[in-house]
Amino acid sequence: MVLVINTGLPVQSVEQLVDFAKAHPNEITYAAPVGAPQHLAAELFRQTTGAPIMHIPYKGEGPAVTDLVGGQIKMMFSFPVVVASFVKAGRLRALAVTLDKRIPAMPDTPSVREIGMRPLELSSWGAFFAPPGTARPIVDRLNSEIVRIMNNTEIIGIYHSFGADPISSTPEQQASFIATERMRWAKVLDRANIRIEQ
Repeated sequence: MVLVINTGLPVQSVEQLVDFAKAHPNEITYAAPVGAPQHLAAELFRQTTGAPIMHIPYKGEGPAVTDLVGGQIKMMFSFPVVVASFVKAGRLRALAVTLDKRIPAMPDTPSVREIGMRPLELSSWGAFFAPPGTARPIVDRLNSEIVRIMNNTEIIGIYHSFGADPISSTPEQQASFIATERMRWAKVLDRANIRIEQ
């Protein structure tokens, strides 16, 4: 994801944003659907930096980006494909991408690792799943074909065009990653007392 702010904020970096937020408690509002990746990213930001930012619930990114551009809210974490054109047009300011490296879709935006905020590294990810009990030869064949496709140059280019980075793994690696993600985000949710309404 990418941390973007309204261009009216007098900050040029994540560090300046944190300082500004601490000097103006709860003045920095952020938009996100409750419990969505954007919400979790902003909550991780708040917990990691101690910046007193205020959540404004939104039902979707479209209205949130509109209000961010208009100045009704001050910041948000969003997906590059949603905000890159606004950043390029100078209507939003991108401060950092939440990865260990810059992304092709936004090459001028530093990564959180690059600016010394590695605890903010996160990604929104997707994976392929099979029903429990699927025979191992079928799982292996599916994995082999998916890895082959995801390593195709054309497919990689498509993913890069909207700010994503295709990564392949084994079923065991993916299971380990999911277990780690569950533990990480359970702590963030618990500390923030975020409950998803069914």
